[in-house]
Amino acid sequence: MKAMTAVSTSPAQTWRAYCQQHADRFASIEGTAAARKKIERWEEQRIEGLLADNCAVTDKAVAFRSIVELRRATARDVATFFNVDPQIVVLGLSLLELPNRIPQRVSTAAAVRHSRASRIKAA
Repeated sequence: MKAMTAVSTSPAQTWRAYCQQHADRFASIEGTAAARKKIERWEEQRIEGLLADNCAVTDKAVAFRSIVELRRATARDVATFFNVDPQIVVLGLSLLELPNRIPQRVSTAAAVRHSRASRIKAA
């Protein structure tokens, strides 16, 4: 009898498989094999950034925008996969449309709120 081995998949691999399963909603990555590999690595870095606990609000917004544009997806589809409220994705995308100095302030304010919330939970 063959022993079963656990296959560990990264969030990026799961995302790519999800996009392939729902090809009617997501664009595939086109180009040569080398170009696709490079784009997939770039997409993987964006996904890792999204899932990082210490990711800044503006960095998450940039990652959401990158994924939405690359896969020609809707904010709702991306939010569904990443298990976040669609409003978070939409507001993140809207944040990037603001003048440069405003997202920096929002990012700082969010970091301060998060820091305060963490201290309150720890107490």
